[in-house]
Amino acid sequence: MRVHISRNHFWINESILTFEKTTLLKSRTLRSLIPLVVMTMKYVIILSAFLFCLSCSEEKGEDIFVPASFQVDSTIISLNYTPRDIIQYKDGYLCRVRRYHEDSMDLIYLNNQFEIQYDFSRTLNESLGKGVNAIWTSNDTLFAIQGYRYYEVSYWANNNWQVVDSGSMTKENYMHQEQNYPIFEDENYVVSSCCKGEFGGAVYFKDKSSQRIFSCEATCIAGVHKIGGSYFVTSSLAHGSGFAKLIEIRDPKKLYEIKDQKQLLDCSWYDIYPDDPRDQISHPVGYTSSRGLEILLDTMGVFILGSFNFENHLYHIYSDMNNAYIGYQNNGVLIPIDTIYNKPMWLSEVRDLEHNANIFPIRSREMKGIILIEGNKLKIVEFTNE
Repeated sequence: MRVHISRNHFWINESILTFEKTTLLKSRTLRSLIPLVVMTMKYVIILSAFLFCLSCSEEKGEDIFVPASFQVDSTIISLNYTPRDIIQYKDGYLCRVRRYHEDSMDLIYLNNQFEIQYDFSRTLNESLGKGVNAIWTSNDTLFAIQGYRYYEVSYWANNNWQVVDSGSMTKENYMHQEQNYPIFEDENYVVSSCCKGEFGGAVYFKDKSSQRIFSCEATCIAGVHKIGGSYFVTSSLAHGSGFAKLIEIRDPKKLYEIKDQKQLLDCSWYDIYPDDPRDQISHPVGYTSSRGLEILLDTMGVFILGSFNFENHLYHIYSDMNNAYIGYQNNGVLIPIDTIYNKPMWLSEVRDLEHNANIFPIRSREMKGIILIEGNKLKIVEFTNE
């Protein structure tokens, strides 16, 4: 406030007083706005940094991953058999089923509407021995392992089963045959695997040019996919609370090289058990569990039913003890996109992943069935024998 003095009297300039009041109010208002301005500037800086990083990513050609959305359809079909394994064969599906009585079939063939084709099913079973342990295709040829004590490997040709290997008294023969039929193949490698459940499993990369074999631990294979020059191997086992693992192999030649024939007959060749159980388990010279690979996921409490490639990204169908989900891996964690079924799903089999990459059989206690994947569409078929 400003005071003017003259010879006769002094007076206060009202306009000046009004101006001073207004100025004081504005200064107080500005002081109250300071925290808001600071906060606003903070978010402006964060947004600017994000846009800068985004522009950098675009300049480097990096993709920002946005998970796909999937359509899920489910149906229940009555089937008087309990499928243990399902593979695509011809225009339908071949099922290895549980035998309930002496006249039961070990294999049944379903058309693409999941109806049993009895004539072809009976033909498949006529020359087949008892106790089918596994079925798969390799280069469009159907193979089966059968037997209880002696394991016999046969293939289907000219409406009859032709014996490849007459078997032996140990399951080493079974493992040997598993490793000789490819589950995945590209221009450089033939990939095979074996599974001994909670006792171990392995994946084998056979170099087509040199015939050398490179291997690492993988129990039990649920997917092999080549994306961007790397091999992504998914493994999982429904034992205890379940566990799942995803590894990336950029160069299979950097894995441990198998040179000893005994290692090829041992599904858990990487563990050498001592004669004295009090001693520690040892490993082959030069072997480490992380040699030649990067572990992207190693978790317990879930089981991966299968993995599939959609638009050059790897997705997983996985389950806990209550539900099944579709999701993806990020920073060592499975991120769910959606719950696809309110029952647990799992399967532990060495399968022909090359010819059945988008077919996931289900064999859990609560559910038997199959998931068919076509693009971003999932069809869940549950079999009941009620």
